Amino acid sequence: MFKLTNRNNGEDTLLNKETSSNKKEDGDEEKKYVYQLFFDGASKGNPGLSGSGAVLFQCYQDKKTNIFEVFRFVGDDHTNNQAEYCGLIIGLKECLKRGFRKITVYGDSEVIIKQMNKEYNVNSDKLKPLYETAKKIENKMGLVSFQHIKRVFNSEADALANKAIINYISQMRRDNTRN
Repeated sequence: MFKLTNRNNGEDTLLNKETSSNKKEDGDEEKKYVYQLFFDGASKGNPGLSGSGAVLFQCYQDKKTNIFEVFRFVGDDHTNNQAEYCGLIIGLKECLKRGFRKITVYGDSEVIIKQMNKEYNVNSDKLKPLYETAKKIENKMGLVSFQHIKRVFNSEADALANKAIINYISQMRRDNTRN
């Protein structure tokens, strides 16, 4: 079975921990926040070195606030679709952990989005456990919808997925120079 791996003792790398829940602050009673989760995966070689990333934004009118970013090195022999699912999973897990239950999920992988919307079947044995994990997390949340977007609109999550790979390569080089 496929597992998410990371050089940081199995922990996801979190950035921009500005808020821990979607509770309203004083004076925010009238505001209708929308929460948008963007995810992505990258694979160098496909299969090859792979990373995943996700970012959650709180949106109100024309203001977009970064709530959290998370990224993780996936492994050294995974496909892009596996990395994409891992980005979705780490993003959903972080939303669940922080109490976000109503979100719109955006991804540039048409296959993953259509599978999550049950428009496509999951035929790959490597993707089935990842799909099932993502669905289990989704079912623990309130209202989750999935939308496909063009790659150009997913630059933050894409950068995080690539950052996971770059950090892994940098760490491997540091480890090799010590030996």
